[in-house]
Amino acid sequence: MYAVETISLSKKYGKTDALRELNFTVDEGEIMVILGPNGSGKTTLLMILCTILKPTSGTAKVMGIDVVQEGTKVRETMGIAFQEARGFWRHKPSSILKFHASMFDIDPAKRGDLIEQTMKELELWESRDKMFMHLSGGQAKRLETAKVLVQRPKLAIFDEPTSQVDLRGKRKIWDKIR
Repeated sequence: MYAVETISLSKKYGKTDALRELNFTVDEGEIMVILGPNGSGKTTLLMILCTILKPTSGTAKVMGIDVVQEGTKVRETMGIAFQEARGFWRHKPSSILKFHASMFDIDPAKRGDLIEQTMKELELWESRDKMFMHLSGGQAKRLETAKVLVQRPKLAIFDEPTSQVDLRGKRKIWDKIR
C-alpha cells in the first residue's frame, strides 16, 4: 500500500486544467517534495488529497483510502499544515494545540507533555500565552506545523512550511518534519 497514490487525477476550474492526468505514488515513510511555479497545481493537489476539493476525474488515495469515497477516513489518517497559517484569532497557541490534539486519538494523559515538547522544539513555548493574532508570521507558520506534529498522523502534508520563517526556524521545522 502506498501513502499516496494518484491515477489519472485531473482537476479543472472552468476550462482551465489545474491538474491533468497526474499519476504518481509515494511510499510509506518517504518524504516527497512537490516543486513548480505559482499556479502549477501544487496546492490544488494537496487540497484534493486532504478532501477539501474533489477531482474532476481520476483517483486519489491516501493510505489506500479513496479521498472521494471515504473522505472522513482520509481525514482521520492525515494532517495538513496549510500555506496560510490558520488559527483562532483570539486564542492562545497552547489552547489551539490542546483543542487540535483533542480532536484526534491522542491519550489525554500525554497531551500536555506532547504539546509542551512540540512548542519548545519549534520555539513557540515563550509565545504560548500570546493571542494568535499577535504572533509574527513565522510564529504562526511554526504553530501550523505544530498542529500536525501533535496529531501524529500516518501521513503529514506541509504546504510551504517554511515560508515567512527565519533561517533558524526553517532548520527547526525541517528537522522536526524528518
